[in-house]
Amino acid sequence: MKLQLFAMMAVLLSSCGLSSGSTDTSCAAGTAEIDVYDGFIKRVCGCAESTNTNFSSGQSLQCTVNAGTRLFVSFINIQTNHQIVISGLTSTSTRGASTNSVQTDVIYLNSTGTFSFQDFFAPTLGGSLIVN
Repeated sequence: MKLQLFAMMAVLLSSCGLSSGSTDTSCAAGTAEIDVYDGFIKRVCGCAESTNTNFSSGQSLQCTVNAGTRLFVSFINIQTNHQIVISGLTSTSTRGASTNSVQTDVIYLNSTGTFSFQDFFAPTLGGSLIVN
């Protein structure tokens, strides 16, 4: 059962264009991706706004998607703890230092509205999710 679950997740993640720091800016329909690094976050794909865009500490990332979108939040080669907290929705798992790896969480954006988010451990990293 665990092997089947792992295989299903691998297929889902591969369809989103997830890879460690990839410049692939295409997501499968109904998905979006935001990458979290130490010191900046990156809008990768699936948002109505421009793709493959970095946002440094203090800048606000905005991502507009349709209701029902699966948001993949990938933590890339981090050396400090990170946790994305989305007001009114949910938060990702706390991710600790893990260089040379990608750790990914999936958040289902089923409710419409504008939701602010920030990194609990690096509160100057954040932005808003607009779900239509």
